[in-house]
Amino acid sequence: LIYCNSDVIGIMFSGGIDSLLIAAIAASIIAEESLDLELDLINVAFEQPSLLKSLNLTEATSEYYENVPDRIGGQLAFLELGKLFPLVKMNFVRLNITIHDYEQHKDEIIQLINPNRTVMDLSIGAVLWFGGRCALKEGMKRDFKVLLLGMGADEQLGGYSRHLSAFQSDSWNGLLKEMQMDLDRLGHRNLGRDDRCISDHGREARYPFLDEEFVNWLCKVPLCIKCNLILPKGQG
Repeated sequence: LIYCNSDVIGIMFSGGIDSLLIAAIAASIIAEESLDLELDLINVAFEQPSLLKSLNLTEATSEYYENVPDRIGGQLAFLELGKLFPLVKMNFVRLNITIHDYEQHKDEIIQLINPNRTVMDLSIGAVLWFGGRCALKEGMKRDFKVLLLGMGADEQLGGYSRHLSAFQSDSWNGLLKEMQMDLDRLGHRNLGRDDRCISDHGREARYPFLDEEFVNWLCKVPLCIKCNLILPKGQG
């Protein structure tokens, strides 16, 4: 945080526990060290025809974007952070991406995520690309140089549905194998994609959950401490 060469630090912020934890730790460091930094919590919402239909809307109005799940979760998390760190300047940055804007840049994003070709890769790549661009209005960009990302949390802490499937089929041994596979392939499978999408706009991606000391420490923590997949989905 101290050596970011900017007055602003960006955090991709869905309001999920990984981005919320990163934001809370960053805010606590700023508060404790009395640093002259502010946080941009970047929340991306896409126009989706299926959601428009469910809300009985014909176009993506501001009401629509405020009802996207990540926007709802992000705003609730932002309010909690404000209560915990009232002296730290945090900005909830709403990025509303229209279908037209997405389609206009889709081929460019596909080139950046290549050779990854799944729908999930494109979804993640699009969020990161638009988050890295972070255009608030025509001709204006936020001044952050560093963008903090929550990648690595799910892989190390049993955050995927297939982790639950592996646990249900082969207990802790199956879960361990699935999580180890994720960690082993993380660098060549995911991080190249993510870094290209962020650096396309001259930003630098940083991954707190993949800090070497943290990863080494987490590897020593028993699985039953990191996750309990006997509990219901969303709790374990």
